[in-house]
Amino acid sequence: MAHVNPWLRRLYQRRQLPPDLLRSTDPFVPLRPREATVALLYSFTLGPPGAGDVVSRELTTVVDGGAAQKTTLPGSATTYSATFEHGQNVSMNLVDIDGAGNRSPPSPTLSFTAADTFPPPAPAIPVISNVEQV
Repeated sequence: MAHVNPWLRRLYQRRQLPPDLLRSTDPFVPLRPREATVALLYSFTLGPPGAGDVVSRELTTVVDGGAAQKTTLPGSATTYSATFEHGQNVSMNLVDIDGAGNRSPPSPTLSFTAADTFPPPAPAIPVISNVEQV
């Protein structure tokens, strides 16, 4: 009983725990908390089209070096939103397409790593739930 948590020992002595829970905790291996997958909503501002006859815009997104995903936007689109997970490496570029089907050269590539930099809210104040004389 030398390596037993003092709280467990105290509860056992008060006969509130079954004896089999008082086994030695040596070697103690702490549990790793599971990492929650955090979705991050990114909003992007797209520069205006360079010509008046642009009918659509093609936004290409590559996540973690995977397959390129192409999203067709209206020619007047100047905003876009997408969701990524913490730690994903993202690359994006934009191509404008005119009414004749001509494609502009791609914009410079925007590359970033999605990062969760938001701290959790402050926890509630601790509350006394019970007081006993021992």
